[in-house]
Amino acid sequence: MRLSSFGGVQWQFEAFAQYSARVFNTAHDVMACSKEVHPLVWPVIANQCRSLRYDNQIRGLRLSKRMFGVKRCYLAHTVRRTDPDAIVLWDRVEQFSNLTSRAVDRCIYWEHGSSWTQRRYSKERNNMLRHVSCALANSYAAKRILQLKWGYTGDIAVCLNAVRPNVRPVNPSSKSLPVNRPVRIGVAAKLVAFKAIQMALHVFKHLLALGLDASLQVAGDGPERARLVALAERLGIAEHVVFHGFVADMGGFYANIECLLHTSVSEPFGGVLVEAMAYGCPVFCPAVDGMAEIVDDNDNGLLLSPVLAITDFSALGGESQALPPLVYRPDSDSIDVPMLIDPETSAFRISAILKDAKAFERMSRSALFTSQTRFAYHRHADDVYKALSRFRRERRVTLHNRNTP
Repeated sequence: MRLSSFGGVQWQFEAFAQYSARVFNTAHDVMACSKEVHPLVWPVIANQCRSLRYDNQIRGLRLSKRMFGVKRCYLAHTVRRTDPDAIVLWDRVEQFSNLTSRAVDRCIYWEHGSSWTQRRYSKERNNMLRHVSCALANSYAAKRILQLKWGYTGDIAVCLNAVRPNVRPVNPSSKSLPVNRPVRIGVAAKLVAFKAIQMALHVFKHLLALGLDASLQVAGDGPERARLVALAERLGIAEHVVFHGFVADMGGFYANIECLLHTSVSEPFGGVLVEAMAYGCPVFCPAVDGMAEIVDDNDNGLLLSPVLAITDFSALGGESQALPPLVYRPDSDSIDVPMLIDPETSAFRISAILKDAKAFERMSRSALFTSQTRFAYHRHADDVYKALSRFRRERRVTLHNRNTP
């Protein structure tokens, strides 16, 4: 897996490596598909992993792309030396063709979202999915993307992702609407095109127009920040919007908002959604991909229907050509082109909740309960461990080998 950056996939690796080493006494030998390891990942490598190697270097000697014979020997040597029960491919597929047949037999693919958008290694991905017999998916949407887009026919275990242990509050409680200050609506995302933060700004503008006393708190940084700041100015809402940039203490951020508005065009799972729920925050998000598996409409949040064509994104302050090529639509169990939520309609539904104290408190309690049950980390880790144990014994990951949804 790629360890030079730090995002959702690395967070999941960090949490699982720590939990499984502590609870299941699992040994991890890591092959990093990068030149270096991000400083935030180093502690888990040092404390919970047995070894670390890089796929493109041997003892500091750089291996070029043309040295495929050397790479193949190196990977074969690594498999012999570590003798793993399972070789887990965390999203990355570039080196798969260099694995020996003995190693391929031990491979299990763990889908974390790259099958939605990855174009660069599509040939390698197709090759990998033809030969790997089993896969894990962090959402049902991820399972269906593997099947519908890539034609994968192997055995797939859905292991719904969960709230990371180090993010969950020590003393969780539900929330109430504030009385003497504006409602704080949170946005938590890397500021990149497909997160479509522009839509959150448009929704917020309509919320203010509906008379809601509120502020928009944006946690995250990225290449879209200057564009978003300029858009807030053009929409006349800048004085009500706070761009916090990168937030190290996300727990503190969730604790200080009332709800989470997530307008991403696509989200294989949506970790920030379950994290916000752990702090009692109702979540408002589009009804696509893995987000529809987290939010129960009008219960722990609102599912907002995507109805606008992505060609409208440019007029709304974004770049439509930078959006992902497809999404999974759970309502029709199909893959389709992405669409955008309607800001005015979405604001009308959200406003009704944020102006009704009893409805909000009910939704907050349900969000908290959802995070503590369906998205408890021990449930996720246990599901993964059971699937990996079954793979080691039987070369399958589900109780019954079903390839249909």
